[in-house]
Amino acid sequence: MNNKGFAITGILYGVLLLFLMVLLSLLYVLVTRINRLTTLNEEVKKVVEDKTITVSETEFTDGYYITTMRGKYELLVNDTSTCYAYLPKDILLKINNSKLSYLLPDSEGKLNVFDTEHLQELSLIGCANNGITKFSIKPIYS
Repeated sequence: MNNKGFAITGILYGVLLLFLMVLLSLLYVLVTRINRLTTLNEEVKKVVEDKTITVSETEFTDGYYITTMRGKYELLVNDTSTCYAYLPKDILLKINNSKLSYLLPDSEGKLNVFDTEHLQELSLIGCANNGITKFSIKPIYS
């Protein structure tokens, strides 16, 4: 038996097997990456949907709004004037004494809906913060 041919064939088949293993692992990494990106895109689409929430002073169930993101918000006050505000994430917006007020979370990150003592007046861009009985809020993603 020719030992040289056997050794060269063994090396060539070994290199081919190693090449196939590297190629398959690269394809596996690419497939898992595209699956992860697809899942992430679907989750972002769910969060970024165009949602407008109406808050009224008379209805307690809708009497407050908690921001879901840090950024710009568009507010339709009393169904007549459009205002804007730049707000941090996880703050509570509430109508208090016909003014739009906000409450920051405590040190543990909790918000107390019934706490009217620590409410602070919100500064709005584009309209005055008085005489408010109802507002609709929509996050503007940019």
